[in-house]
Amino acid sequence: MLKQQFPGLNIQLFPDSEASLITKVRDGDYDIGLLLDRYPADTTLTCTKVREEPLVLVAPLEHPLTKQTQIQLTDFQQAEFIVTEEGCIYRGMFEKLLKDHAVPLQIGFELGNLETIKHCVMNGLGIALLPQIAVQNELELGKLAHLPFSHSDLKLDLQLLLHPKKWMSQPLQTFIQLLTQG
Repeated sequence: MLKQQFPGLNIQLFPDSEASLITKVRDGDYDIGLLLDRYPADTTLTCTKVREEPLVLVAPLEHPLTKQTQIQLTDFQQAEFIVTEEGCIYRGMFEKLLKDHAVPLQIGFELGNLETIKHCVMNGLGIALLPQIAVQNELELGKLAHLPFSHSDLKLDLQLLLHPKKWMSQPLQTFIQLLTQG
């Protein structure tokens, strides 16, 4: 829709770490940033909450925890996890939650790529905590099992980051409206 309205528009998307993304938006290297974090991600930037993004625990279809109707933190005592790289916001949230309840985190694999993590889970190598948006397709196709566990500390907000003095072109204004209104 945006490209139809503005045919000559050049859109570039760059995956980046949270710290780098915030710095590049603050320095004007990026027009905007999209980030999963607790709101607000950075008080020096204009942060607009697009939506809440739940974190879900996923497991291979045959994992023993998939047979339970409700999972408690203590059920993770013997579970092996596939985790994102250290410094990932939701990994830190989950580690803190487990530590606060004296549940050890047993890491089988530490990986920096969500697609690789999903494939490792599908192949029975462990369970993982991931943003629901990242695993929605696999859950709908029955390739992964959603474990019946939730906790109020395990949620993030998809946020749009913008420098407070950023000049707003018409295409940028339209893009931001598309993100925040639908």
